[in-house]
Amino acid sequence: MATAQDIVNEWAAGDEDKQQLVIRSGLPLRWLNQGQLRYFDKSEVLRGVWTPTITSSGNIALPSDFLREFPNRVKRDVSDSSDLPLGKIDYPDANLMDFSALTHYSIWNGTFYVWSAGACTPSIPYIKKPATLASFASDLSIPTEFQHNLIIYLDAHWVKIQKDIAGHYALMKEFDNQARQDGVMNIIRNNQIPTIRGSWF
Repeated sequence: MATAQDIVNEWAAGDEDKQQLVIRSGLPLRWLNQGQLRYFDKSEVLRGVWTPTITSSGNIALPSDFLREFPNRVKRDVSDSSDLPLGKIDYPDANLMDFSALTHYSIWNGTFYVWSAGACTPSIPYIKKPATLASFASDLSIPTEFQHNLIIYLDAHWVKIQKDIAGHYALMKEFDNQARQDGVMNIIRNNQIPTIRGSWF
């Protein structure tokens, strides 16, 4: 597992201007935190399943590592595998509606709501936020084989402060595309399709 310092050292190697930025500014560490967050949003590599017990109030605070849910996979009862997914609805709209059963959910201002409001134990698959890097000595959350992609993110912000806006957008696009490819690779690796061999008569 690499640290933030390892990535920054590789990024700034052989470039005195980059090295001076690392020494004199907190920007590279801030960029790494932003880069990890964007990487997990695009790649969906860091996942979890949240199964809170919601009281009759019909709402509960989101966990601190919650980035976003998978909208088509939120279920009202973790113990019922045949349960249909809940529909997602905007919180302001839900407040103006009457629900005859628990059929929808909202996420608003750091809180998860179910509609109609009531007690339940939902299953909520979600993308996790990475741990915030407090210093260059902090370990990265991105899996080791994908960590080099953060160099692209650092380069994107470096060219931006050099006033190369077109270069910035091109590198950000490359970073996003690579993150999505990493996500697909991660799914294939963890959910391998069985090989079916033909039989000889």
